[in-house]
Amino acid sequence: MSGLKLFRPGSGVALLVALAGLMTACMEPDPVAERARYLAGAEQITLGLAWPADHPKRTLIDGAQLAVDGINANGGVLGRPLALRLRDDERSVNEAMRIAESFAADPGLSAVIAHLDSSLALAAAPAYEQAELPMLTPGATDVHLTERGYEWVFRSMVNNAHSGRQLADRLISKGHQRVVVYYLNNPFGRDLARHFESRAAAGGLEVVDRRGYDGVGTNHSRVFRDWRDFFDFDAIFLAGSLPEGAEIIREIRALGIDVPIHAGIGLDSPALVQLGGEAVEGVHVTTVFHPDMPGPRVAAFVSAYQAETGERPDAAAAQGYDAVYLLAAAMEQAGSVQPAAIAGALRASQDYPGVSGRYRFNAWGELVDKAVIFQRVDDGVLQYLTH
Repeated sequence: MSGLKLFRPGSGVALLVALAGLMTACMEPDPVAERARYLAGAEQITLGLAWPADHPKRTLIDGAQLAVDGINANGGVLGRPLALRLRDDERSVNEAMRIAESFAADPGLSAVIAHLDSSLALAAAPAYEQAELPMLTPGATDVHLTERGYEWVFRSMVNNAHSGRQLADRLISKGHQRVVVYYLNNPFGRDLARHFESRAAAGGLEVVDRRGYDGVGTNHSRVFRDWRDFFDFDAIFLAGSLPEGAEIIREIRALGIDVPIHAGIGLDSPALVQLGGEAVEGVHVTTVFHPDMPGPRVAAFVSAYQAETGERPDAAAAQGYDAVYLLAAAMEQAGSVQPAAIAGALRASQDYPGVSGRYRFNAWGELVDKAVIFQRVDDGVLQYLTH
């Protein structure tokens, strides 16, 4: 009897179930392979674009569409027309994740441009990484995004470490000695404040107090009264965003605090003046683009944007314009619209000349050696500063 195997009730059923599951898994389409097959025969190249539609920096959408129109007027990319698939991420992490899952499952997309907020990009990135679909962010600045070893995530905006260092260096060069820091309590604000403070300490600029604030419902005036009454400082660094950043400055000035205010890239928009009025006069703001920057490429972009929209472009519009052209140039360089070829070409490209400066990426998709520029609100206009 030792050679006989005993039958165990249910064991045959379990084996059949396991085999059926294995067969089903084998029959399920591989999204990466399905995208490769689809794109090989697609007549149109499509880029996903996830960005807030109701925000001062929604001008990125206009800049991206202007780039698409210009590319198509010159024959498209590799002989195919280019199009955008636009989704409103509503500045919501949940919505960003839903969009990422939808884009990741869409075989017709060659790459994605997303998001304005670091918290959204950090949450959505894993979906694009798993789908092997390039995500290029012209907005998210948190350094952690490109420190996770992703192969498919790229940043076309300066990160917080880079801009924070340059901001601190500028305050030091202007002779400031004691600064207070007010930061938005989210990944962007905390990260930018941290890098600013680190550089400030190394350069002898003392941070005498630092406070965080929530996006809504914060009693800013209580903090500012404490600063006015109990602290000695000669500058304020604001690591915030719009629209609340303009109201914060209004409250600071209403309390009679008249020291210079230096703001990070989150306040870089003409909407700062529209929302802040006279209170924002003299405020210094970091940016990566200004329509008065020299050069024929900038002049051509400004002229085309004004003809299309009736407005002068801001940095967000320039970032959208550059993002589309960056991806188009990567496809042309690779001779392919396949995601893997685009990602490889982005890493291999050296100093692509955009309207907001040159672009070069390292092995982790991080933007390398891109300088920020500075502007100041004078007579109700953000003026380009040459020094």
